[in-house]
Amino acid sequence: MPVYFNVTDFAAVKEAVLNIKKQTGRIDTVVNNAGMITYELIPMIDFGKFRQMIDVNLVASIHLVQLASRLMMRQKSGSIINISSIVGVRGMAGQLSYAATKGAIDAVTKSAARELAPYNIRVNSLAPGMVETERLIQEATRGFEDKVKLIGMGRIASPVEVANTVLFLSSNLSSYVTGQVIGVDGGALF
Repeated sequence: MPVYFNVTDFAAVKEAVLNIKKQTGRIDTVVNNAGMITYELIPMIDFGKFRQMIDVNLVASIHLVQLASRLMMRQKSGSIINISSIVGVRGMAGQLSYAATKGAIDAVTKSAARELAPYNIRVNSLAPGMVETERLIQEATRGFEDKVKLIGMGRIASPVEVANTVLFLSSNLSSYVTGQVIGVDGGALF
């Protein structure tokens, strides 16, 4: 059931969650996928954009985890999947602000997983590397070709490959997986 709303509008988020609960009677999976990114070297960090990125990438994700977990705790099940980034795991020059928000998502994931495990709620992060999205294709002039050479599999991921990992974490195939940061990066960390 896809739902679209501004993740920083707490009232809209709450209304969407309650509407899903009302229509379906439960919430089985939440994927925190909203995000923004900037490319700035440290001397050029725009703190206005950084605060906005914190609101979108981190605060909004925590809020959705809070709302969803309240409902999932009552049903004693659920899967929360936070989309972080390989950049939050290993860092990247020119992306300190983005890395900070995505690294924080991984910390949120681990803490939430510990707190929610007794309720049979699994919380995991996906840390994709480069994914062949429209935005990446538009940004490809920024030297991303050189970064592809650093990927063990020698190519960037398709959106379907990331979605398949989300599907795995949403399903009972991952019934004993929680608190994990799963890289979907083609071996870029090797």
